[in-house]
Amino acid sequence: MVLALDITELETQQNHGALLSTVTDTISLLLAILLVRSLARRLSAPVKDIAKRLASLDAREAAARLPINYKKLKFITSPWRPMATWIG
Repeated sequence: MVLALDITELETQQNHGALLSTVTDTISLLLAILLVRSLARRLSAPVKDIAKRLASLDAREAAARLPINYKKLKFITSPWRPMATWIG
């Protein structure tokens, strides 16, 4: 006994599902790429701005230097607090 079934409708439905899945995956991938690029731009912009400002400073100009009074600065060489503290 031979059973003949017409499965063209099922194949068409599966093809539409596969096409929809491919379109959804492509859109998701594009959105992920755009998100990563946007985050990279937003996070790198402040760093580039600071680097540009620091590069434009002239160390020979007194106004461009950071003010520090070395006489009041004491360096602590303890392994628990390896930092500088101000003596007031």
